[in-house]
Amino acid sequence: MKTFSRSGIFVLVASLAMDMLCASPAYCAIRYAKSDGATAGDCNTWANACTLERAKSRPNTDQVWVKSGTYGPLALQNGVKIIGGFAGTETLASQSNPAVNVTTISGNDAEQCVFSNGDGPTTMLRGFRIANCHAGNDWDGGGGLVLTSSSALFVRCVFENNTAMRFGAAVSIHGTGSPQFINCDFHNNGSGSAGSAQDNNVEPLAGGAVFLHSGSPSFVNCLFYGNKAGEGAGIAIASGSPSFVNCTFTTNYAKIGYGGAINDKWAKGSLRNCILWDNTAIKGGGEVFNAPTQATPITYSDVKGGWSGTGNINSDPVFVSAHYNNYQLQCDSPCRDAGINSSPSLPDDIGDLDWDTVTSEPIPKDLAFSSRVVSSVVEMGAYELQYCAE
Repeated sequence: MKTFSRSGIFVLVASLAMDMLCASPAYCAIRYAKSDGATAGDCNTWANACTLERAKSRPNTDQVWVKSGTYGPLALQNGVKIIGGFAGTETLASQSNPAVNVTTISGNDAEQCVFSNGDGPTTMLRGFRIANCHAGNDWDGGGGLVLTSSSALFVRCVFENNTAMRFGAAVSIHGTGSPQFINCDFHNNGSGSAGSAQDNNVEPLAGGAVFLHSGSPSFVNCLFYGNKAGEGAGIAIASGSPSFVNCTFTTNYAKIGYGGAINDKWAKGSLRNCILWDNTAIKGGGEVFNAPTQATPITYSDVKGGWSGTGNINSDPVFVSAHYNNYQLQCDSPCRDAGINSSPSLPDDIGDLDWDTVTSEPIPKDLAFSSRVVSSVVEMGAYELQYCAE
């Protein structure tokens, strides 16, 4: 049996200390929002919760706690942490539960949904579902999220069923920022208006989940599946320097050109501890597409068809059930204990996944919000095996 031991006392005390500190607007300037909230007032209790727009814009706001429900398009507020997943009675930030209290930003298949322009790294969107958003005939793209020179954090967000006529059905990234996506799920996003553009070969569209025009984004513990585009169905990289650690790419489909999981023609990206399996592209590069003489640096990853690089393997990852979109691993997976978490170590917990206020520790959770490292060596992919007999 794999075992995992960790002193819980410090974590518990630190978490309670932060929660107590941030439970009072006098200390942390917390505002509260709900879908039918007030358009006036201070928004400083659940009882007088405001609209999300009102709450995030109040002076000296540090956090906005958002009750489950559906909200319209949103521009992030620099330096403000917007946290979804609340039932509307909580007193501690750590009580948010986005899996149960689903908090959605929707464009009703007609609008772009989330915008972040020039925001710094203390800006956060956490625990939101971004769905049914659409970027029209705009070369910038970005149905679900448009980032312009932004270094904002996106933590435990789900991007699904977003579309774009040009680039980046779920996310489009521009400028010089370094945004970070931590424990995010990108699925069933597809470029083109409800798929019509790629079906009719109107445009060689790219970036079913993400299109990177420029910038240095990072993706940690993220899952990309079922996304579609002309090229780069998971990720399309025009320029910039993206990094991917412990991500899983599967069943993404490039319907016109190259790059089922990733179209990285000029080898701008880097991957570590990832799984790329069963992605397809009509013209080639099902897992990763590069131009001749180029090769995206990939290490300690499971790549279907093989890939040159330290620690890489080419073996069925043995998902629990790909048919039911369960991409956790079974105990006989070759991805078990096959990643690397020592030099280079796992990324820091910059999103404070476990609410203990310590952001300099190695990331402590996997995509299922279970322990990220159970034995001494991390798994490949977004999920960690928790219970396996030796």
